[in-house]
Amino acid sequence: MATNNYGAFPTRNFQTGMFEDYSNIDGRALTKRFLKKAKACFNCPMACGRGTVLETEKYTGSGEGPEYETIYAMGSNCGINDLAAITKANYLCNELGLDTISMGATLACAMELFELGILTREDTGGYNLNFGNADALVDLTEKTAYRKDFGDVLALGSRALADRHGRPELAMVSKGQEFAGYDPRAEQGMGLAYATSPIGASHMRGDPAYIELLGVPKQIDPLTWADKPPIVKAFQDVFCLIDASGLCVFYTIRNLCDKDEFIPPTGILNLVNFATGANYTMEEFLQVGERIFNAERVFLNRAGFDRNHDTLPPRMTQEPMPEGPAKGMVCHLEDMIDTYYEIRGWDKEGRPTPEKLEALGLI
Repeated sequence: MATNNYGAFPTRNFQTGMFEDYSNIDGRALTKRFLKKAKACFNCPMACGRGTVLETEKYTGSGEGPEYETIYAMGSNCGINDLAAITKANYLCNELGLDTISMGATLACAMELFELGILTREDTGGYNLNFGNADALVDLTEKTAYRKDFGDVLALGSRALADRHGRPELAMVSKGQEFAGYDPRAEQGMGLAYATSPIGASHMRGDPAYIELLGVPKQIDPLTWADKPPIVKAFQDVFCLIDASGLCVFYTIRNLCDKDEFIPPTGILNLVNFATGANYTMEEFLQVGERIFNAERVFLNRAGFDRNHDTLPPRMTQEPMPEGPAKGMVCHLEDMIDTYYEIRGWDKEGRPTPEKLEALGLI
């Protein structure tokens, strides 16, 4: 698992980036134990979905997944190495309408609060909510969906849970959105992407993990930060193009490059022009993505969001990674964000300048 190899695999509410039992819950373990058939959207050659079946003594069922983000959120981040329990909780989320990242991350926050003595068994409805409690994961996922007992509290999300108990710093969120499965101390570009994403800490509004960890389209050092602002901007703008084009990130991510260069996204441009007859030039096409991102930012600014909201929890910026390849690292957000704003054409408060908006045709 690439994230564990780089020390970026969030573990026990992001206390560290390495999980000692990762091989029990990774893709190879899922393939060996529960995978029945890969699943694809219509006419897609990738078939990234995973049709699985549970037939264990404790858990049964069938469905799709879990995929990486679920395995992080409900597995390593909760200190759980029971793949059957993770898979069962994943089925429950699919069936009952819960997001697996937010569910797992909120439970991980609750587990840290419990281990610190801030939550008690009385608070949790009788659960010893220590990291690693797989039974609690399954039970509380269902109770959260039905807003029952302690599930009614978990349903509010990790930020509300941590705020309620006077420890807001234990919610691993940006703009209230729980982190995806990458620790920003071990992956500097992802930290900047989390902080500046219009919807909070999402990996679906620009995902530099592809280039920092997976080497797509080429490998760069995940621990450097001076080079990350233009890379993050480029990923964010291209993800806007992918969304607006109705394309899938997994299929199009390899079309973000010509040979060894990240930009221009020639493959996506060709697909859009073939489908629509729009005949965009590359310059026009790239500006579409930038225009979308800036329009979203203007909306956020008018809703009261600015630089003060482009933040990460203090664990990411003040608590050095305790072990692994990123040992001693924090996320250097403040060293990146001014350069990022400058490249974006935003002022020091994170607001697009009138000149930038005029250049993009937004005013």
